[in-house]
Amino acid sequence: MNLVTVEHLTKSYTERLLFDDTSFSINEGEKIGLIGVNGTGKSTLLKIVAGLEDADSGSVVRGRSLYIRYLSQIPEFAEGDTVLESVMRENAGETHYSSADEMQATAKSMLNKLGITEHDALTSTLSGGQRKRVALASVLMSTADLLILDEPTNHLDSGMADWLEEYLKAFRGALLMITHDRYFLDSVVGRIVELDKGKLYSYQANYEGFLALKAERMEMAEHAGNPFLNGGSAAVDAAQQRVAHVRGGDAVEGNGHGKVQADGLAGGRGRRVPGGRRPSCLPRHGIFRDAGRGGGCPGLPGELGLCRFGGGFGEGGFRRPGKRLCDGWGLDCGLCRFRL
Repeated sequence: MNLVTVEHLTKSYTERLLFDDTSFSINEGEKIGLIGVNGTGKSTLLKIVAGLEDADSGSVVRGRSLYIRYLSQIPEFAEGDTVLESVMRENAGETHYSSADEMQATAKSMLNKLGITEHDALTSTLSGGQRKRVALASVLMSTADLLILDEPTNHLDSGMADWLEEYLKAFRGALLMITHDRYFLDSVVGRIVELDKGKLYSYQANYEGFLALKAERMEMAEHAGNPFLNGGSAAVDAAQQRVAHVRGGDAVEGNGHGKVQADGLAGGRGRRVPGGRRPSCLPRHGIFRDAGRGGGCPGLPGELGLCRFGGGFGEGGFRRPGKRLCDGWGLDCGLCRFRL
C-alpha cells in the first residue's frame, strides 16, 4: 500500500533550486535511506514529507489516517520539562501501552539504552547530543506507520548504534531516514533515494548495491553522452537487471574517526564491515593504499586510492585515472563521492 506520493515537487531556498519537478513515493513497510551531498535539501525534503514545510509547487499525497513520527536534526523541547516528562508528553496519545506505568517503564528502558540515565534532569541542561538521543527515544516509542528520522545515528556510540540498527530492522512500519553511517544503511534499508541536482533517483538496493547501480548508470550515461541521465530511464532499468550482486573483498575496519564517507556518509564507528567486505567503492574503483600525510588516511589506515574513473575528484583537481584519491584528508571520488 502506498503511504506517501510526491509528484512534480519544486522548491527553492532564496535563489537556490532544491527540487526541480521531481517525484517519488513511499510504500508500506519500506525502509529508505535518503542520500546526497550536504546542502542539497535532504532535511527540507523530510520536512515536506512530514507535512512540516510546504513545497513551492507539486503535490504531496499522504494515506488516510497515516501516522507519522518525525525526528528533527535539532530537536526542541518544552521549557521546564524533565527528560522523562518530555518523552511521556510526546507519547501521551500512544494507546498500545496498557497503562502510564508501562509507558514510563518503556521510556526509562529506551532512554537507558541510548545512554540517558538521569531521567529527572531538565532537558534545558542537556548537551546537544543528549537532547538528540532523548528525542530519538521518544519517537521510537510510537507505533507510527512511517518514521522520518533526520540523522538518528548522530551522537551514538557503537553500542547504541548497534542497538538502534537492530531495532529499526525489526520495526514493522516504513522508514525514511538520513544518516552519515553507510554501514548502518547497508544493514537497515532496502532502497536508496539519491537527491542530486534537484532530482530524486531511486535504487532498489541497500547502500552497497546503490554504488554498483549508480556506477552502471554513470557509465551508460557517459556512453550516451548525457551525464545527467534520468535515474528512472529504461537504460537504468536495464542496468538494474544486469547488476545482480556487488562484488566483495577483504575485510576493512574503520578506526573510529568517522572519515570513511560517501556522499557525506561515515563508516567510522570502529565496527567491522558487515560480512567481512571492504567498503563498497573499492571493488569497482580500485584498491586503496596509504598516500596520506601525517600517518595516512584516517578512515582506512594504510590505504591508498586509485580510481579507474577519470575526472571530477573534487578538491585538489584530481582529474586523471590512476591519480591518488586519498591524501589523508578526505579528497573524494567524483563518481560515488567515496570520501576517505
